Amino acid sequence: MKPQQASYAGVLIRNRVYPSQGINDVLTYNYSSGSLNVTCGPLLKGNHKSPNPWSFHINRRQNGPLTAVYTNTASGDTDYWSGNYVGITENLATWLSADMDAAVAAAYSDLLDDIRGGMDLSVDAFQGRQTIGTPKQILKILTEMRKVGRQLRKRDIIKPMKQAGNAWLIWVYGVKPTMQTIHDAIKFRRDHYLDEVKIFEGKATRVTEKVINVPNWPDAGGWNSQCKVKTSCRCRYKVRMKIPDNALTSAARLSSLNPASIAWELMPWSFVVDWFLNVGDYLRGVETTLVYGRYFSDGFVTKTFVSEGDQKATRSGTPPPGVSWSGEYQASGVNKSLERAILSSLPSVPSPKFRPELGSGRLLNAAALLTTFLGRKS
Repeated sequence: MKPQQASYAGVLIRNRVYPSQGINDVLTYNYSSGSLNVTCGPLLKGNHKSPNPWSFHINRRQNGPLTAVYTNTASGDTDYWSGNYVGITENLATWLSADMDAAVAAAYSDLLDDIRGGMDLSVDAFQGRQTIGTPKQILKILTEMRKVGRQLRKRDIIKPMKQAGNAWLIWVYGVKPTMQTIHDAIKFRRDHYLDEVKIFEGKATRVTEKVINVPNWPDAGGWNSQCKVKTSCRCRYKVRMKIPDNALTSAARLSSLNPASIAWELMPWSFVVDWFLNVGDYLRGVETTLVYGRYFSDGFVTKTFVSEGDQKATRSGTPPPGVSWSGEYQASGVNKSLERAILSSLPSVPSPKFRPELGSGRLLNAAALLTTFLGRKS
């Protein structure tokens, strides 16, 4: 890949028609029809073992087409506009910053899970009574649902809804975590740190689509503009570490060592807070970094994104009085970027940020939680 920069010539055409005189007056204005800008870092000779830092950025722009009609309602003189005009709003790289931050945080959490695992027997021990009682709860709920199913009437709809919600919550927050703990315990017995250099990896992807209202584009002449943006952000961590199999690392794989982390996980409704501000992963991440950071050898982080924007504007009405406008305009742009940086140590944990991540699974969990309040008197 080589750096390059190009701007492609375009033209904005105004064809003015004077009906009373039968004259056409054509004017042209020079505008760009698009551009390409490529920047990249120098290629470094490698050793086929450790990666080198590198980056590239590609920006493509396409301006047009424009179709607009301007009529003087008194004289009937009409302007027909066509061709190229101004470029897409230059915010494609800034609109995705929150998505990239989310991808980096998720990838780092995935890296720490690869290093340490996700087992936490301290929390499981405190919740042992609920775990032991789970089979009885499941049987009770199934019995109740079968009973109300046979006697279902309109006024009884709340009861089966509550039972279904309870069943789902027990599955998500009772059965699945217990099965995961069993899996992690088996993995713990099978896998051991061998005090040898080992590669650990974490990666994440965030794909989003949004529509953004942009005022005063392509100019302040009464246009209504929206930009449809689709963004894909990816982050990948890859590190080499030499972790000894000692009492501290074994204990960390089995349980949280931080009382604050344990207290947070046991706090009622803390998992709901984590949907919006992921305090739980942050506390565990800080602890993992403190325990395992000393065993870091080398590594790198790669961040990539593709942001595609399609901006469209429409104009209609009579601003100012005495004229009539109608028209459409669009411009598009694509930003692509890759940045690979070499790590000198295990990075610090990204600070938790308010980010409501309510996918389909969490929306279902939220609906199940709401059913538990059905029928309660205020």
